[in-house]
Amino acid sequence: MLRRLLFSEFGFRERKLTQLRSWYWRQLFLHMDPTAKIYGRITVYQPQKITVGVHSTMNEGIILHGAGTITIGDHVRIASRTVINTYSLDYLAPRGSRGHTQAPVVIKDGVWICSGAIINPGVTIGEDAVIGPGAIVMRDVPRGGVVAAAPSRIGNMRDRL
Repeated sequence: MLRRLLFSEFGFRERKLTQLRSWYWRQLFLHMDPTAKIYGRITVYQPQKITVGVHSTMNEGIILHGAGTITIGDHVRIASRTVINTYSLDYLAPRGSRGHTQAPVVIKDGVWICSGAIINPGVTIGEDAVIGPGAIVMRDVPRGGVVAAAPSRIGNMRDRL
């Protein structure tokens, strides 16, 4: 009896915290659909440039760097410890004059980004793509692409689309 009460109370509190976090970020993001959820603490820079679609979820420990814009589509799942970065150093400039550059990141509908992935500036991830754990995405990913390894390579294509 006590065990059931503790678990039900914990579940209730977790739901309330998720609702509170989601409400908080909804006030700061450019747009976040009311059905989108944030589970756990996240770090966000320049939230006013971030858009989140219908029924998308973000988990504990992700970092969103919105210097450029970040567009997250519908039904997107972003696992813990993922980094989405729109800001970088201009490494092609001479050593003494390297400035910062920014480019948007677009994550289309149905994408699943596994734990520890890093999405770099200027990347577009196509619909229903899967980004594997620890992948470093430096180029666009086509619709249904499955990306794994570091640096990432497009290994397979999903054929159920």
